[in-house]
Amino acid sequence: MSIIKNIGKQLLGKGFKAPILSGYLKGHYYRLNKYTALSPMFGNWERDSQLLFIALIKKGDTVYDLGANTGIHSLLFSKLAGSKGTIYACEPMHYNIEEIELVKRYNNLTNISILPEAISNSVGAMEFALGEHTKGGSLELGLENLKKIKVPVNTIDNLVKNGFKLPDFIKIDIEGAEGAALEGMEESVHANHPSMYIELHTPEQDLKVGAFLAKHGYEVYRLKTDDATKINNQTAQLQKIRDLSISFPHPDGIWGCVLALHPSRKSSWEEAVAKLQ
Repeated sequence: MSIIKNIGKQLLGKGFKAPILSGYLKGHYYRLNKYTALSPMFGNWERDSQLLFIALIKKGDTVYDLGANTGIHSLLFSKLAGSKGTIYACEPMHYNIEEIELVKRYNNLTNISILPEAISNSVGAMEFALGEHTKGGSLELGLENLKKIKVPVNTIDNLVKNGFKLPDFIKIDIEGAEGAALEGMEESVHANHPSMYIELHTPEQDLKVGAFLAKHGYEVYRLKTDDATKINNQTAQLQKIRDLSISFPHPDGIWGCVLALHPSRKSSWEEAVAKLQ
């Protein structure tokens, strides 16, 4: 192994403060190591999703980041919501919590609160299956995996009842536990109709999420991804989903990465969505 490769391996093993060199978060910092991606440094972390967040999240918003991981999206939400906004970064894994703490410290952020728990439909503790590396895991997917830990769980409704702010925007990327998380925020959704970005993972979850969103009167759009392009020939950034009662791989059904928007907030999102269709 060359000297340069050896030095690079040692640096990534320990991790170091890396500047974000381009994109909306240019001038901010995160920790780069062997478990975090290089793409945030160049503004390319889940870029299509970033464009949605930039278009929809406003100054002063309260954003819940479910499955905050290492905090890259929470960092973006922090900038978008501004000093009067509030970001709740919900993440049960200790390694990821440490990374979010570093993101806060590196960027002198005061509007991010870390909630060291998973979000579901109950309050207490649940088994959490670990993924192939220290960053990933799930309450639902891969529970046959022998590597399991107990993590605290909470509901959005319980958090709100205990003084947390009602959500204006919710990002949900929790590896197959989407339906349970929505069940646990029914009162909060009914009260404030937050916009929601949801990454779906199984046909079963597709249908659970579709039923919830239909019940609460949401309009739902699919984000363009490789699957959406292949199955639907989708070219627009957003395509309206016609039938929330059918799942993957039906072209008209709910699956993939979806954006749920409520008509009661239409004045805040109509123009942005029109530009992306």
